[in-house]
Amino acid sequence: MNLAKAAKRYFSQNRRWLLVASSIIIIAAALLAVTGYLKSTIVLIVLFLVAVLPTIYQRWLRASIGIEFMVFSTVIAGFAYGPGTGFVFGAVSLFAKDVMNRTIGEWTMLNMVAMGVAGFIAGYFSSLGLVLVGVLATVVSEILRQIPTFLIGDIQIRIKNIAIASIHVAFNLWLFVTVSPIIQGLL
Repeated sequence: MNLAKAAKRYFSQNRRWLLVASSIIIIAAALLAVTGYLKSTIVLIVLFLVAVLPTIYQRWLRASIGIEFMVFSTVIAGFAYGPGTGFVFGAVSLFAKDVMNRTIGEWTMLNMVAMGVAGFIAGYFSSLGLVLVGVLATVVSEILRQIPTFLIGDIQIRIKNIAIASIHVAFNLWLFVTVSPIIQGLL
């Protein structure tokens, strides 16, 4: 009887994490069924986990400081597996991150589309090379995510978002220049 109560309490307190874990299992099963390739499935799951990793510090800080791996992982997924996979990966990863952070709001859909576009760009323009397409996808996704802020936000929000976007672009530029050649060699 106590075990049942403990299990019920655990599942009610960790509902978000269980949702994310269930989503990973479902996505992995679907990828494996569709592609038939275990390596692709494992790579995409690892990329997903890397993408949502900053959720840990963002929950404590209650803010983004522009250092995250979402665009990097999305670009790698799109570059390696095509524009469709890149779009879906980016949108689903961002949604999962927002669920884990409890930050689903009015901008979630726009951010999902912006991240999906980053993955699509990476797959569609993969012939440009991973570094160039990564920087291009980062800049485009940031522009798409910041448009509403510049249309309706006050000056303080605009300045804050410019600072975060600048850090984000610089961090991703560093990632794509230093880490992506290693990743590209593994794909």
